Amino acid sequence: MLGAPPRVAMQAQCVRIPIVSGKTQRFVDWMAEVNGRQAEMIASMRVEGVRAEAMFLERSTSGDALVFYMQAEDLERAQQVFAASTFAIDALTRAIIDECWDVGRATRLEVLLELLGPAY
Repeated sequence: MLGAPPRVAMQAQCVRIPIVSGKTQRFVDWMAEVNGRQAEMIASMRVEGVRAEAMFLERSTSGDALVFYMQAEDLERAQQVFAASTFAIDALTRAIIDECWDVGRATRLEVLLELLGPAY
């Protein structure tokens, strides 16, 4: 018996990104649209070498923020491919990011635990 194929080493990051004041609902609406376009997103992720993405909304009286987790074969390469992508979904996402994210105040969070279960 050959056993399970070896897993590719992955890199992970988690970032807290403040949302521009007044733009939370715009971003939430975009995420709802993206949820309905998962096939496009997964195709783009495959090209980028991204295995997983998750976004969480933190609402607070001091301002809303996005907590964004990503796992990829190579995070830097994934970001470069996304930035140059001609997929329609990626172009729209870049425009929403420019409009809604305060990337100048983004902070990297420390990933303390990341467990990968067996592939099903």
